[in-house]
Amino acid sequence: TQDSSNAGFTNRQQAHQDLNLTIPEVDEASMIKDEFSESVLSKIKVSKRNRIIKEKLGHEENDAQAMTQYSPEKVEEMVQEEVRNRRKYTGQQQNMSPGESLLKPSTRKLHIDNGSCFMCYIVKNKSLHDLIPDYELSTCKQVFEEMLQKLPQSNEANFGLGRVLAYEEKYEESIKHLRVALRNKPKDVLFLTWYQFVQFKLAGNRHDLLNLKEAMVTVLRENKKQIEVLWGLMEISLSKQLECGSEIEVPQYYASNIKEIDTYYGYLAWSTLFLKQDQEEKGLDILQELIKSNPDIPEAYIVLW
Repeated sequence: TQDSSNAGFTNRQQAHQDLNLTIPEVDEASMIKDEFSESVLSKIKVSKRNRIIKEKLGHEENDAQAMTQYSPEKVEEMVQEEVRNRRKYTGQQQNMSPGESLLKPSTRKLHIDNGSCFMCYIVKNKSLHDLIPDYELSTCKQVFEEMLQKLPQSNEANFGLGRVLAYEEKYEESIKHLRVALRNKPKDVLFLTWYQFVQFKLAGNRHDLLNLKEAMVTVLRENKKQIEVLWGLMEISLSKQLECGSEIEVPQYYASNIKEIDTYYGYLAWSTLFLKQDQEEKGLDILQELIKSNPDIPEAYIVLW
């Protein structure tokens, strides 16, 4: 048995030599160093978020599936884009019928009088004439003119004609009649707000706007919830002809005050700010939410139009 084992070993050794095979020598020092390195590396704990260190340690291949090729900012952008696409798709599927709104239906704390000039402030790049039917304007104008032939100093007739002329955007003629109406009723808030709206339309320089701002602040002291005055001040501030902070408050101040009076008109004011300050998407989103949550209130439709 011993002889056959020795013979087998001799044959295998001969076969290796015939094939020119060599067995490499083992470097014990190198082996110890490699084992030590592997042992140390295996004990280092690295956060999965620390990609740079993980790459240096050679851990990235184990966590390849947990990593993304996109940055967090890119992912957020993709999500927002998907949300926008789904909103558009949902709107098309529902024929743009109002769905659930992010805003609760507004509790109406303020009901603006039909004769108010508020609508005139919120109509942008459209004719005020579009707010009233032609036959109504012509009929009212005729009635007021006939009244003034009999009673030239009539407050109501002068105010009525002045308002009709403002809708026709004939501001120079309008302010003459409004001035007569205010002569005998200088504290009438409805007369004052229309007069100041026409002044705003006629203001040709910052001096005019500064005087108008002072007059509006005076009215506001006695009528703190007069939304037309607050909106007019916001428009003056947005015009950037007066220095915000010293000559007039920033527009956000007036928008916040309006929101304290009435949430619906407050959000309407903020949508106007966003639209004026090159944040159109935010402004449009607010308007669409206002329409969904308050479909029977017309102002958001008008601004969106």
